[in-house]
Amino acid sequence: MTRQAALDENYRRHSERFVHGSPTAQAPPERVVINPYTPEELADQGAAAADNFPTIPLVQQKMKLSSRQLYETR
Repeated sequence: MTRQAALDENYRRHSERFVHGSPTAQAPPERVVINPYTPEELADQGAAAADNFPTIPLVQQKMKLSSRQLYETR
């Protein structure tokens, strides 16, 4: 059951509890990040804005590793 379906069902059963009318589920945010980088910081690091892990180019540069070597060391 989706969140909206649950809200609709509860509204149908207990409309008196919803003083502002039928509730609407909010859409989740398009993007959630922790400590987001600015486009300038990404450019300085050599990463594109679409990179999922913008710190990987920095690690590769500091460790002088290729992409294959980086993932094999785990």
